[in-house]
Amino acid sequence: MPSVRIKRSSLIIGIVILLLAIFPFAYSRYTLYKLERGILAYLTETKRYEEKEILSIQAKISKTPRYPIYVKFVDEPDVTYLYIYRDDKYLQAPPALDSNGHLIRHKHTDKETL
Repeated sequence: MPSVRIKRSSLIIGIVILLLAIFPFAYSRYTLYKLERGILAYLTETKRYEEKEILSIQAKISKTPRYPIYVKFVDEPDVTYLYIYRDDKYLQAPPALDSNGHLIRHKHTDKETL
């Protein structure tokens, strides 16, 4: 019965290789989901926004920052706010500069970023 053992061990090795290949993808998807849920909780509980005021939340994978979170609000659909999760808290990235070197402030710009 050596052929049965070889088939069984080949099957086990194949399953292990498949799981190792799928794990990074599944982990990154879970991380993005967790960040999106976390920023929603932060905005609704800490910043006191209502869910209906938030148009969209989308976490992505990039080089720097590793997991940026993009948030749009209903009253400013053309403005995208960048949040970063660092040191167990959510931080809003500073706003951009205009052509004169002044910070562009929008309705939902956090004062801590300035």
